[in-house]
Amino acid sequence: MYEDFHRVEPIRSLELLEFLLRELRDEDLLKYMVIKVGVNCLLYPGELIRLTLGDVLSENYKVKPYLEIIRPCRQFGMPTKNYRKDLKFFIKYYKLDECELTDPLFFGARKPDHFMLMATLDHKIKSFMRLHKVKGVFTPGSLRVTWAYHYYRRTGDIRTLTKLMGYPSQKHTFHMIGVPFKDKMIIDPDVMKRVQL
Repeated sequence: MYEDFHRVEPIRSLELLEFLLRELRDEDLLKYMVIKVGVNCLLYPGELIRLTLGDVLSENYKVKPYLEIIRPCRQFGMPTKNYRKDLKFFIKYYKLDECELTDPLFFGARKPDHFMLMATLDHKIKSFMRLHKVKGVFTPGSLRVTWAYHYYRRTGDIRTLTKLMGYPSQKHTFHMIGVPFKDKMIIDPDVMKRVQL
């Protein structure tokens, strides 16, 4: 049944993800930040591209301790300090601190050319994974399931993950994050309270 759902692959190798981010930071800071934000929250690509400055900045233009968009994940300690540092640099580099809080975080988010950004990002992810001989379907949607995959691998908390992702069942969540149901992890709920991503 669950095989009928279209699924994109998560980026399972953290080393490969870091390599992609390092490559993009030198090549295209905008794409770098879209991916960096994408793997730190559970937004779909369409939601990701429509983020405003107000989603990540307070009224005095300081980066919020946690993105409002991932408020349900606050207990897991995200985003990291490194992530916030990158966001500050991105805002300063493009002089976004001179814009209104209602303006888009990523350029063109309110215009048709945001499709161009997502299309080039899609091409970049696909070509990068092909170059490194990683099989599977990779799209900007992979960013969301990458967060989910690594969250599950670290915590084993499929119950919380299912709620956060909005899926109808745990089996469906296993399928969508690319973990065979037979490989599910059994973790003591008391341990979960102490786990930080």
